Amino acid sequence: MLGISLALCAGLFAALASVCAKVAMATEEAAATCQVLVYQVSSLLQHEQGDGSEVVCELVLTYFRISCFGMVFVLNAVMWVFFTKALAICKSSVEATVTNTAANFFFSGVLGRVLFHEALSLLWYVGASCIVVGLLFIHRGSDTEETRVTTDTQTTAGAATHVTGRDKKHR
Repeated sequence: MLGISLALCAGLFAALASVCAKVAMATEEAAATCQVLVYQVSSLLQHEQGDGSEVVCELVLTYFRISCFGMVFVLNAVMWVFFTKALAICKSSVEATVTNTAANFFFSGVLGRVLFHEALSLLWYVGASCIVVGLLFIHRGSDTEETRVTTDTQTTAGAATHVTGRDKKHR
């Protein structure tokens, strides 16, 4: 269960990295938001809004975008830490990969909807369902293959033990 939790966290951090990348590349929306905020702050402080608001917004947005761009790398590094730990703990690498991919897809959709007010159409839900079902098939196929390999290994080990016991009798 810990491996699944780590893979879910890895998917969340990957989705957060995507959010930071989107914010870092957004220009017009961020500039408009900054202009509104500067206007509101200057109104609260009862200062006249002068030409300096554009300069302030440009400076603030530049630092903010650089920070978001840096966070993409930080969040991806954290995602890889969680993902590699999930790979080590899960019973199969497919289990960790499937869980990570599904979590990333789900969290990206939810964060896009909540933070950016992106519309999630019926087609998105159908596509998400198809991806999740496909990932479940992959996971289920991995469990079947793992069971078959384990059974073959146990059979081979049993045969080797049997041969070894027979060899001792012939000596």
